[in-house]
Amino acid sequence: MKPPDRGSALPLHTALHRVAYFSEDQLLAEFDQVLHNIKENRDFLREALPNELLAHMAYRWLMITIVSLKHKGFFEEDEWRLIYSPTQYVSTHMEQETITLDGIPQLIYKLPLINKPDQNISGIEIPELLDRIIIGPTPYASTIFESILKELIKLGVENANQKIFVSDIPIR
Repeated sequence: MKPPDRGSALPLHTALHRVAYFSEDQLLAEFDQVLHNIKENRDFLREALPNELLAHMAYRWLMITIVSLKHKGFFEEDEWRLIYSPTQYVSTHMEQETITLDGIPQLIYKLPLINKPDQNISGIEIPELLDRIIIGPTPYASTIFESILKELIKLGVENANQKIFVSDIPIR
């Protein structure tokens, strides 16, 4: 994925965050570094930010960090997460729907990937966002490749066949 320019889609009230592929030790080191930075800069933070805003920023960082972690074995995916918190930041651009997966009804939110320059939303259409797609591991790689290629061409992605890769990780 190629993320949109910073600030180009603020009305969506979402956070786009790159997944961190950490071991437990790496995660603990990251937390230690953040805590160290806060302690080192506490006087500046107290003067620059009201306590409520500082607490909110710490909460938001923790929430984003938690939902953006993945086992280091999946690092090749270079995944990004779009994080939406409808109880905290409502966006009129999100479409709410209840779907049933494996017999369990679930509320989901869909983000139409449509630029709306008049509403300060740009850079979110598939041809602009897509860097590459990794398929697999799967025994059906060629079938999936052809299906994805067909859809990317419909969406107007240039050189679509060069953006799809088949993973060489063995099926587990």
